[in-house]
Amino acid sequence: MPLILTAAFGLTQLAAGSLGWTGTMAAPATNPGHYAIQGTVDMEPFGPQQTHVQVKIANTLPGEEYSWSLHRGACGADDKALAATTGSGTLVEGGGGTAQSAAMFGFSLPAEGRFHVSVRANNGATPRAVVACAELRAP
Repeated sequence: MPLILTAAFGLTQLAAGSLGWTGTMAAPATNPGHYAIQGTVDMEPFGPQQTHVQVKIANTLPGEEYSWSLHRGACGADDKALAATTGSGTLVEGGGGTAQSAAMFGFSLPAEGRFHVSVRANNGATPRAVVACAELRAP
């Protein structure tokens, strides 16, 4: 499924008939300054009691490592991750200013609610600062 990266905050919709949720990355109001992360998030069903989440980002800093987490609620409500993304939740800039990661979660794709994905910088600036967030929209 093709993904479109955009600098403007907004939510994109998946192709007609898709069962997944999707969102577009935007810098948070508390952006540490030198980050301009763009990207997309797709959350789709993957069999019974499984959900697949894929995160793609661009405009990363050379050699920088990022982590991501899935949360309930709107961007900024980062109290506790909905599920851990250990290991597969790391985004490492591998050249060209891009990175991607995917993870499987042990729950069925939600039919409703509010969800977002936060991307945090693991190096430089403020450790573990949220540098991008995508609010997810149901199909």
